[in-house]
Amino acid sequence: MDTENNSLFSLQQKRATHLQLAAGGWAAAGPAQWNGGGDAQRYLFTHFSEFYPHSVINRGDELRELPVALRRNVAEFVAKTPVGELAFADCVENFHVDAAIVLHKGRVVFEAYPRMYAHAKHFWLSVSKIAVSLAVGVLEEQGFVDPSHAVCVYLPALKGTDWARVRVIDLLDMCSGIDCPQAFDDPNSNHWRLLNAYGCFGSRTPCSTSEALFDFLGTLRLHYLPGQTFEYSFINPMILTLLVEALTQQPFADFVSTAIWQPMGAAGDALMLNAVQGGAVSPFGMSSTLRDLARFGLLFTPTTQRDRSNRSVVVSERHIKKIQTEGRPELQQHAPSPNALNDEPCAHNTYQWDCVMADGDFYKAGAFGQGLYVSPAKALVIAFFSTTPGPRGTPMATIIRQLAQADIWV
Repeated sequence: MDTENNSLFSLQQKRATHLQLAAGGWAAAGPAQWNGGGDAQRYLFTHFSEFYPHSVINRGDELRELPVALRRNVAEFVAKTPVGELAFADCVENFHVDAAIVLHKGRVVFEAYPRMYAHAKHFWLSVSKIAVSLAVGVLEEQGFVDPSHAVCVYLPALKGTDWARVRVIDLLDMCSGIDCPQAFDDPNSNHWRLLNAYGCFGSRTPCSTSEALFDFLGTLRLHYLPGQTFEYSFINPMILTLLVEALTQQPFADFVSTAIWQPMGAAGDALMLNAVQGGAVSPFGMSSTLRDLARFGLLFTPTTQRDRSNRSVVVSERHIKKIQTEGRPELQQHAPSPNALNDEPCAHNTYQWDCVMADGDFYKAGAFGQGLYVSPAKALVIAFFSTTPGPRGTPMATIIRQLAQADIWV
């Protein structure tokens, strides 16, 4: 394993990054930190608490053990890649992967940390969105949320706006139709205005309070009919986060801690990126160890249901079936770029999962090469962290789909 990035990221670089972020807030991180790949980006992704405001998602007292039973046929599984056929272990070494883990029936059958330490916490980036959808799912199971209701039922400040036509399920399925597509590079976009209103910048502006946030949200208009067009957007999980906080009267990180992180048996605390003004940047702000991301994935497998039968169940069988069977295939059919894994179109997307496959497996990606893959039928979880130059610089999603379909899982 390479030495940790303290030795690779110079003191001068670290101090320069601190100064830049202190002056402009977390959204001021430049290309060297977020887009460049390599040591500077990896240091940021594994040490973000040094630079950004954050909340702690506390672990509980009860640990979910992960027995280790490494299997050569996993490490040596040969996958087709853009550079030819490679063993899975070699894929992890060659495609900017910082760490990867495979669990089968609750056991660690593959684990590698070529570019980070096992104890380090790493950004999940957009994999964080499924923590948001699960928080909503928990409230749904408890009878506090009906996904068929309009979002303004739970956020009355949005009544009388275009949001009154948007249902909770439309937010969960990335088809709200609200005109706020992701546009990080366009400071004149509604997306950038949302970041500003949410308080993501260091300098205070007229849109830096929660009241101003809802004033801004009320100005947004539909540019598609809700429920008809898939459009990947930061605003959907952000509104869901506000819904969770309104219903629970807790900060989002606190609810995730008590409702998800502690019952799942996390080994360590997780972190949640906050805006400068204090709100959870939940659409991409989770950070944890790789093993705890894998434990999160285990919640969606029957292994966890069986092993934890004497405790509260975080993810019900009904929730898993909803993910597998109740999505809307037409959303992908109408999408400009339909989601796929290994050139295999996904059956649908739902509950913030990017790809739900015809065989019932599902996958969530994060920018710059993060991923979580779950096969409930095979009790299989595959998770990985990466640091890639550019948001989509790794073929790992295609590779893990091949691994999941191999005839080695019995």
